[in-house]
This record gives sequence, structure tokens and C-alpha cells, in this order.
Amino acid sequence: MATKKSSGKDGAPDAAPPGVCHPVVGAEPFLGHARAVVIVCNCGNTSPVNLPRTLAELGVDGLPFQQCVNKAVRTAGYAIRIDDIPNAPETRLIQLVTVIQNAPRVVLP
Repeated sequence: MATKKSSGKDGAPDAAPPGVCHPVVGAEPFLGHARAVVIVCNCGNTSPVNLPRTLAELGVDGLPFQQCVNKAVRTAGYAIRIDDIPNAPETRLIQLVTVIQNAPRVVLP
């Protein structure tokens, strides 16, 4: 009978390979900084290096971007009003991260 290899620490099994375990959607009380960065960069079609740039500097149209961020936050299990997501051309991506990182988890009855 095959057994799982031990890591040597108290005979506990080794951790699962990267990418096998996924965090539970909406497990934390707030969206958080890391998820906010991923969402903003994905919707802006850019990387975290560009967080100090504005939507206009990146050539991002504010309305579709705002809708993308809203949908991504809701899909992750958190709540935010679309009007709370800035979409002005002079809005910096890092400002957006700051706004959405505090989105509360949706609590289902």
C-alpha cells in the first residue's frame, strides 16, 4: 500500500504541489491588498509595475474598466458598489487598489 512521503517534521505529509490547493473564494472578511492588485492589473491589462500610472497614461477606458473591476470583486465573493470604483482618466491604479481592498465579504443567509 502506497503511503504519502513525510517531510521529516513530526511525520506530517509534504505540502501539496503549487497550484493544487486553491484558497476558498471569499474566505477573508475583506478583499485585501493582494487580490485588489491582481484585479486592478487584470482589468487594466497591465502589471503591478504600473500601479503608479493613471488610467489615461495606460490608455484604459474608465467605464469598461470600472465594470470589469466590479464584476471581478463580486466574482471573488465580495461586495462593492460600482459607483464606489473610480473611473476618471486621472485615477491612479494604486488608488483603485486602495478603494477595492476594503470590499467586505458577501455573507449569504
